[in-house]
Amino acid sequence: MAEALRLRVAVPEDAARISQVLAASYGTLWQGAYPPEVLAAVLPLVSRARPELLASGRYVLALRCAARRGGGGGGRLEPGRPCDRPDPGALPG
Repeated sequence: MAEALRLRVAVPEDAARISQVLAASYGTLWQGAYPPEVLAAVLPLVSRARPELLASGRYVLALRCAARRGGGGGGRLEPGRPCDRPDPGALPG
């Protein structure tokens, strides 16, 4: 049986590994959706982990066997805030 995913808050020291995951993901998922010259120009920009997100406490990593398997965050919901509590910074709608 595969080890369950664990979540943990990302830290700035995770930047290089997160950037690798972003580059591999976007590079694969966006193939065919954009012309190669557009991807070549855009991928270096969008596949860099943003330090301000990593330092915010709002970006989480999914880990399995100590390997980073995914990440996400940067939303306005604070860690630990229940989903049914309104986020005062959320946009209406």
